[in-house]
Amino acid sequence: MREQLIAYLEAVQVGNNQEILCQKIAEYLLRCNTEFLVENSQEVAELFYQYLCALQKLYGDEASVNVGSQVEKVFKAVALINTNEETMVENDSNLMTIRFLSQLYSAEADDYSETVQEQLLLEAAPILLEGLEDIYFIFKIEYDGRIIFPINRLIAKVIKSPDFVNISKISQQHIRILQLAVQLFRSTSDSEIIEELRNTCQLRFLDFLDGTQSLIDTRDMKNYQLNGVMIFHNSNYNKVLIRHEKKEYFKCADHNVTFEEGVELNYHREPIGYYREYDLGDASLIDYHYAMNEQPREFLKILYDKGCYNIFLEKMLVKNADGTLQVLNPFCVNDKYIVRGKLACQCTERYYNRSEVEELLLEYQLKCVGGNLIDWIPYGLCLNL
Repeated sequence: MREQLIAYLEAVQVGNNQEILCQKIAEYLLRCNTEFLVENSQEVAELFYQYLCALQKLYGDEASVNVGSQVEKVFKAVALINTNEETMVENDSNLMTIRFLSQLYSAEADDYSETVQEQLLLEAAPILLEGLEDIYFIFKIEYDGRIIFPINRLIAKVIKSPDFVNISKISQQHIRILQLAVQLFRSTSDSEIIEELRNTCQLRFLDFLDGTQSLIDTRDMKNYQLNGVMIFHNSNYNKVLIRHEKKEYFKCADHNVTFEEGVELNYHREPIGYYREYDLGDASLIDYHYAMNEQPREFLKILYDKGCYNIFLEKMLVKNADGTLQVLNPFCVNDKYIVRGKLACQCTERYYNRSEVEELLLEYQLKCVGGNLIDWIPYGLCLNL
């Protein structure tokens, strides 16, 4: 049985004959007994997730109608593999997804009682965001006119709760839940909740939560944790919003950008954050390693002439239409820490004090800064000077 499980996992990842393969996977999981599913829970959870991804690719928006009843049967077969409090696995995204879906499914069966753990939504939000586009159809599956995984109602309940709207500080969890809400509430009556929150609290950044990559930060928002700053990019309109809880953050920056300014409020009309928004026009976002390779002199000027050190995340630099460079967040001169990593990724992140910038550049120390033999100067010499 286990050999077949591994074989199906390998097959679904290759992507051949998906329609027939999905049917075989469904039949296989329905044949497995509970003991086997629990003993191989991680592989089963991964296979179930890949199965959902394959159905999403096959049927798109029609998946909830075409295969909804089949998915419900398969889900019921695997739903209990990560619900035992003593053996529960919380560091596996596939198992966490099944655990969260189990909570939603139980809540719907009980006519949406209070059984859903709101804390579980906070834990699952980053995971759901990461794979939402791949399996979003599952939240549209209906039976007798009822959504069987009522995530919208849970999110709406959390957002409308007094603890959420009377916040004094926006946390990572708030942002993740709002990202889920913006994506799942599109073109539904629930979108009014977001609009009310936006208008009442002046949360302009809600206009920027159009995808998992709209927040320029690591998966666990290390830049926000260390420096208190959030940077959002709306790719549809090519606009940038920089948010900080302190108004003083937006002082002492050398820039030639025209900003729209604003203040965020809680339901008591108390300030909870400040923002600056600007239009990128025809400019595009680039990474530091591109700048170091292609325009090293300009990159060094940004570091040492302007004092902008916190530019080692992905998409933290801007290449203008005329080829010149600027920083995405000119106020990063006020950041105490330098964060290095990839967007929405946790495995490669590191952070440094401003004085440790040389350590970041060591791998480029022999890179030529000048353009010819007479003017040949490596990064290493520039750093020593």
